[in-house]
Amino acid sequence: MPKKYSAIICEGAAEEAIIEILLENHCIFIENDDYLINNGPIKTRGAKEFCDKYMGKDYGSKIDLFRIIDSKNENFNFGSAKYRKIFEEKIEIINVITPPEIELLIIVSEEKNEDFNRSGHSKPSDYCKQKLKLSNVKSYDFVKEYFSDIDKLLYAIKKVHSIKKSKIPNKYRTLYDLLKNEYKK
Repeated sequence: MPKKYSAIICEGAAEEAIIEILLENHCIFIENDDYLINNGPIKTRGAKEFCDKYMGKDYGSKIDLFRIIDSKNENFNFGSAKYRKIFEEKIEIINVITPPEIELLIIVSEEKNEDFNRSGHSKPSDYCKQKLKLSNVKSYDFVKEYFSDIDKLLYAIKKVHSIKKSKIPNKYRTLYDLLKNEYKK
């Protein structure tokens, strides 16, 4: 069976850093090869922009478009019927959710999940900034350095999955679901 093309769109800089680390370490079933459009995460988040920039080529079959988002309410605005038709014919959208925020990975890697739950902070990023004194927790550079040890990142992904798996709607995947089987252990 021929290999399918894939694309990855990340909601923010922190998500982009996480995906890059996972790709660089070959930990997810999406490979950073000729079949990954743009050879990594795409910074374009809008459906129209994505179509205009990447869908002029015939990929031979539908591509898998992985959207790394932190909310079920993240809309992918198709705009006109023209773009909706392109998506229906050429793209399979796979939503990968990181609830409530990607910064929860930092909290669990610091073994602070229980403290976070008791803290009254509704947003993990606020907790990281105020309690953990990590002011640039949403920045690409910070996340890339913080999780430079792939084992630390894999531990955090597995831990968040075990905490949040019952709260993930069936039509969504998680970062854990993207891991190759050997990294799920």
